[in-house]
Amino acid sequence: MTPKTPPTRDVGQAAIRMAMLPAQPLSTGLSVPGKKRQKAKNLKLRTTCGHLPCSAKVKGRAVVPGSSSATAASYKRFFDLKRKTVELRAGQTKKVELKFKNHKKWTKRIAQMHDHHKVARKHSRVLVQVKATNVGSPSA
Repeated sequence: MTPKTPPTRDVGQAAIRMAMLPAQPLSTGLSVPGKKRQKAKNLKLRTTCGHLPCSAKVKGRAVVPGSSSATAASYKRFFDLKRKTVELRAGQTKKVELKFKNHKKWTKRIAQMHDHHKVARKHSRVLVQVKATNVGSPSA
C-alpha cells in the first residue's frame, strides 16, 4: 500500500510559476531572483548586476497547458511577454514588472483557462530569459 500524498493547496486563481533560464555564463554577476508563484497580472522579478554596470534584456513566455481531450480552444497555449531592457549600475538592484503583449486580454484568457482546467491551474509556468551585457563592451 502506497502512502497518501497530502492534498495540495491552490495558491490563487491565476497563479503561475516562474522559471529563470540562464542565457549565458554569469560573467557579469547577474542574479535574477523572483517569487516562485505569482499572479499572472503582476509578474515581477528583481535583477542585480555584480561589480560592473550592465544592461539586461528580459524576454519570456507563459505556457498554459490545457486538456488534450477537449476542443482545440483548450490545448496548450503560449503567451509572449513584452521585451524589456533594463540599465543597471554596479551593485544596483531594480524591480522589473513583466507584462504580456496583449496584457488585459491574455491575463483574462489565462484566468479562464485556470478556472476550467485543473491541469492549467497546477502546471502553468512562465519561462523568463535574462541576457546581460556589460555597459561599454561591444555586443555581439
